[in-house]
Amino acid sequence: MKKNKLLGKALVVGIVFLLIFLSSPITSATTDSFEDKLVIIVGKCNTVYGPFLWRLGLYIPILKKDITIVSNGEEGEAISIFVAPPGMAIYYSKNNVRISLQDARGIFYWTGNSPFFNNTPPFLLISCKAEKIFITT
Repeated sequence: MKKNKLLGKALVVGIVFLLIFLSSPITSATTDSFEDKLVIIVGKCNTVYGPFLWRLGLYIPILKKDITIVSNGEEGEAISIFVAPPGMAIYYSKNNVRISLQDARGIFYWTGNSPFFNNTPPFLLISCKAEKIFITT
């Protein structure tokens, strides 16, 4: 008797989850990838990930590093991206974008780690050459 009640409850919970899953909208992100390109990124964003130490907001790596820039569409966030030819791409004023730069080397400046600027969201300027670039919009 207890086993039947437990099986019935599990079936009801499964059906509810199935209905929720099927009723949720399907969204798809598009990811563009580039290899061995020069990229320039300018804009404002709150989130920059990378395994490096910022000095007054500036970072110039000696070794190639991976960096991820995420703009979640928060107020004031907008990023413009220019990927140099051949295979040129321009993304202008994107506010919901994720950029992954793998094995990048260049100049990185982000006022989120600068004691001299108190911008909200912080200003970002990157000019680098990356082995792999993934841009998800």
